[in-house]
Amino acid sequence: MFVLDYRSKLPIYEQIQTQMLKLIVGGVLKENDQLPAVRTLAMELGVNPNTVQKAYAECERVGMIVSVTGKGSFVSSPAASMQLYIKEKFKELKNLIQESLEYGLEPTMIISAVNAWCEKGEWDYDPTQTG
Repeated sequence: MFVLDYRSKLPIYEQIQTQMLKLIVGGVLKENDQLPAVRTLAMELGVNPNTVQKAYAECERVGMIVSVTGKGSFVSSPAASMQLYIKEKFKELKNLIQESLEYGLEPTMIISAVNAWCEKGEWDYDPTQTG
């Protein structure tokens, strides 16, 4: 279910959290599905249980999962996860736009590309081509 990239700069607990979000938003994990126990998942991934516990704690903090003492951790409302997903994606988009502007892209180029992609489905849009 979870695949870790040990060469990534992203900490393992964040990789687990990100993948859990994708699984929930993608419908693989559904509301009230029970998650693997911390120790079980840690053994499967070959990581310290504290790493998995930290990921679960972060997921619970933002409302993706709910922990029930003595029973385990469960997926909470997919709507809450979707809100988190949207927030994260807009943060990534903001960072990408900011970086693009810092490298000299004109705002009109960015807006034209986004409009073409959203309205016309031109996913191969090239803002350097005229006409």
